Amino acid sequence: MRLYEGMFLLDDARCSENFGAATREVHNILSKSHAEVFTAEKWDERKLCYPIEGRTRAVYYLVRFTAPADALRTIERDCQLNDTILRVLLLRDKGSEKLHKAGLLALRPGEPGEPIQSLGKRPAAPPPATEPEGRRSAPPGPRAETDTHEPGPPGGDPDAR
Repeated sequence: MRLYEGMFLLDDARCSENFGAATREVHNILSKSHAEVFTAEKWDERKLCYPIEGRTRAVYYLVRFTAPADALRTIERDCQLNDTILRVLLLRDKGSEKLHKAGLLALRPGEPGEPIQSLGKRPAAPPPATEPEGRRSAPPGPRAETDTHEPGPPGGDPDAR
């Protein structure tokens, strides 16, 4: 089983009516292909750059899952036949696969490593460091250069010796 990320563009009209039903369609397609979903999150509803099937807005829905390699063709075909899913992009996540094999990424509860749910989420920024009042560093400025070469003849080329 390989680890994949799938970005699904969902019809915004159907999502506004019933978002749960729209996402269940995505999950049903994945489970039919023997995929195991680990994370699923709504990204955003955005205006499309160009109309897709006459629609100008879509909901971006990101899903991380494992599936057999031969299941991708079936998933893509089922997505094309579905009216709620406008587009799909499936990518193999080789980086996360390596982390999982090394024990640094946990796909399921109880496995060693960082939970997959934390992928893509930025850690909280540390507060800015402050300097003690008594110690201030000098601001960076131009360094004084010293003349290390001998002066040439007056009015002549300094490089000619």
